[in-house]
Amino acid sequence: MRELLTVVLLGLFAISCDTAVEEVEEAPLEPVPVASAVTVYNGAATRGGRALVKDTRRFPLDEGTNAVRFDDVTSGIIPGSVHVNAADGGVHVREQNFEYDLVSTDRLLQRYLGESVQVTTESGEVHAGVLLSGARDVILEDADGGVTVLRLDQVRDVSFPQLPEGLASKPSLLWSLDADQGGDQELTVTYLTGGFGWNADYIVRLGERDDLVDVSGWVSVTNDSEATFHDAHLKLVAGDVNMVPVPDASAADMMDASKARRSAEAEAAGPRQRDFFDYHLYEMPRPVTLRSHETKQVEFMTAEDVPAEITYRLEYDGYWYGTTVTRHPAVNVKVVNGAEQNLGVPLPMGIVRVYKQDTDGASELVGESRIEHTPEDETVELRVGEAFDIVGEWRMTRQREISWSIYDVSYEVVVRNHKDDDVVVELLQHPYAWGDWSVRKASHESNKRDNNTLTFDVAVPAHGETTVTYTIRNRW
Repeated sequence: MRELLTVVLLGLFAISCDTAVEEVEEAPLEPVPVASAVTVYNGAATRGGRALVKDTRRFPLDEGTNAVRFDDVTSGIIPGSVHVNAADGGVHVREQNFEYDLVSTDRLLQRYLGESVQVTTESGEVHAGVLLSGARDVILEDADGGVTVLRLDQVRDVSFPQLPEGLASKPSLLWSLDADQGGDQELTVTYLTGGFGWNADYIVRLGERDDLVDVSGWVSVTNDSEATFHDAHLKLVAGDVNMVPVPDASAADMMDASKARRSAEAEAAGPRQRDFFDYHLYEMPRPVTLRSHETKQVEFMTAEDVPAEITYRLEYDGYWYGTTVTRHPAVNVKVVNGAEQNLGVPLPMGIVRVYKQDTDGASELVGESRIEHTPEDETVELRVGEAFDIVGEWRMTRQREISWSIYDVSYEVVVRNHKDDDVVVELLQHPYAWGDWSVRKASHESNKRDNNTLTFDVAVPAHGETTVTYTIRNRW
């Protein structure tokens, strides 16, 4: 008797096949999961998502040649990275196939173009004919040459004679392997895959006087690989690991990504951090379950009473002659990532959200910033916004040619402070002589930070203003 298989896809219509899927020969018994480990990378070369998976299962093997199916691999697996290792040795893979052409509405309709199908509408009408198109509408040609066009929202189900050969219900590896002896064998499959990613998010809470902050860091691990890993040993690598791009031969483009779920876990102890090669590695203290289309969050660091400094930076590139440029300085929260400052941990790149408590006790967002990978003892500067009550006016006041290759440019900067407190504003300019320049005279002490940066630290009194003048000599 023929078996009827019905699958509901995308909420549009049901697809029926009158013949069961032809199965490849498998080992006599189902494999037994033993352990899994997932190492997820987050460097610049892996922004598309990359992870190293190690999946161990127990197979009953016969002595000699075995046909084995390894189901539930990720859809983004890189077949050339697959490595199989037998715990007891004596197992050799002769051939490997990766099945990734998965059953979906689009794939079935593509496979049956030019073939006979049967369509049932929502009203119960049945139409049979040769499928001419299924891309936007279902178009059928009947035996008399007539053409019927059905909108997808009219279709309840489509029946096909059989499931086309080569379509699979889930990504799978199929092996032909030789075993030196029969019995249960633990096979560990290691492979690289797309569909994973992780990032760090930080919460910074400013103290009452803005001179101390509390910091907490969370890692968010995203699994869009179409595979679930139960009780996996999870590691996260922070650093720019070089990865060679590979063609996307996965089923990821053939599947509709469902909306990611988000879960948060409060660990009894945070991830353990250690140096690993030229990177940093974070290891979860206990197994975690990574479900497909889920984002898992785990707190990995906390620090209290970290000394902080609020700084103001007014920047100008020096290209507007005779025009007054009015700007508000950027507001920055600066902290030193040192042990003496109650911090001193490697900080993976991520987004930092800065909050401050209002007079009613509620914490309000005062700005967001992004940090790159930050080692211990480096300074972190978070640009959170622009100062409302501080205004800078920058004007080029004079240009004077000394010779055909030397000329002087003079500037005037007026900084007004409408706050109740005195402030120090860093003026920052990028001269355009590509390093061959010097300050001829200035009303305030200047600092040539590098070949393209000139700075002044300018004290501005509360409800007052300060004027800075200076001349730069450029040589070409």
